[in-house]
Amino acid sequence: MGGYFLAQQQALWLLVISTLLSVAAYFGLCRQANYNESQLTPIDKAAIIDWRQKLVFTIDGVFLFCESYFWVLTLFFITNNNVMDLGLLVVGLTVVLSIIFWGIKNTIDKLNQRYVFYSAIVLYAVSWVIRGSVTSQTEHYILLASIIVIAFLTTFFRLSFNKQFFDDANAQQPLAFIIRKSYLSQRGLVVFFALLSLALMIMGESANTLPLFYWCLAPIAVLYGIYPLRHQTHLQSELNNE
Repeated sequence: MGGYFLAQQQALWLLVISTLLSVAAYFGLCRQANYNESQLTPIDKAAIIDWRQKLVFTIDGVFLFCESYFWVLTLFFITNNNVMDLGLLVVGLTVVLSIIFWGIKNTIDKLNQRYVFYSAIVLYAVSWVIRGSVTSQTEHYILLASIIVIAFLTTFFRLSFNKQFFDDANAQQPLAFIIRKSYLSQRGLVVFFALLSLALMIMGESANTLPLFYWCLAPIAVLYGIYPLRHQTHLQSELNNE
């Protein structure tokens, strides 16, 4: 819908609809909120986060932004600046991936989650290498295959990482844990934009800026591997109690 309105140069209608949806969601969440004694506890005490989680949550904000903005911007350039084509591409990828993961979900759940998580991290890093390799001059069939592979690897990683994240959140105060994660991710974005702005001021911009940036993100993505899995967290708690 957003792609259609932008293609028709109806940005005002898009803004109105987005605003109405946001307001409706806000009041819906306020109506469902349950105020209890645990919400009076300071967030930094209600949710315990170790240094490995803090580091991962900090860089996760950067990666989420790059997935949702920079990569979409690259797709926009690849589709020859056609907003409608971009919208159809994103919707099509979402539908295809939903069908694929619905089909393989049970198989993934039966596998060793530790190996699944670390495999997803490696494949996620590979997805950033592929992102840096695609251009508008790439053959169409290679380009389409690359976009599908990137979307698959990214979604696979997000599903695996989110499972670990929500397992940790549910083991404590979920709301406090999620809010602390959000704070750390936003702080990471502040540092990221400051460094990115400084780098662009010094080196300038070029057609290779985004591909180079994606290649730099690939090795950084491996840092997700330090995130403590649930069995590691339990083991550490037992050692601390002893």
